[in-house]
Amino acid sequence: MRQVLVAVALLTVCYAPVSAVDEVGFGIKGGIVDNYSQKGLDLPVYNVNRLNLIGGQFHISKLPVVELIVGADYSWRDRTYVVDNQKLEFRVRDLAITASVVYPIRLSTAKLYIGGGLGSHSISYEYLRPASLALEDYGIDIPGTSSYFGYHAVIGCKTDIPSIPVGFFMEARLFHIDAPENDISYNSWSGGIFLPLE
Repeated sequence: MRQVLVAVALLTVCYAPVSAVDEVGFGIKGGIVDNYSQKGLDLPVYNVNRLNLIGGQFHISKLPVVELIVGADYSWRDRTYVVDNQKLEFRVRDLAITASVVYPIRLSTAKLYIGGGLGSHSISYEYLRPASLALEDYGIDIPGTSSYFGYHAVIGCKTDIPSIPVGFFMEARLFHIDAPENDISYNSWSGGIFLPLE
C-alpha cells in the first residue's frame, strides 16, 4: 500500500510542472549496485555485492533554478552458497521508485547535475534450502520482504549529440534506506540513453 501511495504522490508532483517546462526527456539505463550493506542480513560468506541494475527515468529540465528526475530502478542478484556441503540458493531484489531534485551546471558540451531526493524501496530476499539445513545453526539470518523509505544523493552528467535524436547520461547515487534497527546502504553506478520528448 505504501508503494502505491508513493507512486501516486510522485506522479502528482510530476504532473504539475510538466506543462510549465520546455524540456522533458525519457531515459533508460543499466548499471551496477555495490557496497550493499544491511546489518540484519547474515550469510555464510557475506557478499551480495555487484547487483545488476536496470531502470527508466523522466528528466524534467528548464524549471526555475533546479531540475526534477523521477524514475524507477530494479536491481537484483542471485547467489548459491554451500553450507555444510548443502546448497543455499539466495536471491535479493530491490524495486526503487525515486524522485530527485538536482541543480544543473551547464558546460559547453555537457550538463552536470548534483542533488538528492527521496524514494520508496520494495526489498525482497528469497532463498531455497534443503529441509535438513537449519539456518540458525550456522548463524544465518535472512530478513523478510518489506517496503521502506529512504533518501539518496545523486551526481550525473548528460550530453546531447546534435546529429542524432538521442543523448547519453551517466549517474552515481548513494542510497540510505531507513529499515527499523536494520538500515540499508549502497551505491549505484549507471549510464544510458535519453530521448527528448516533444
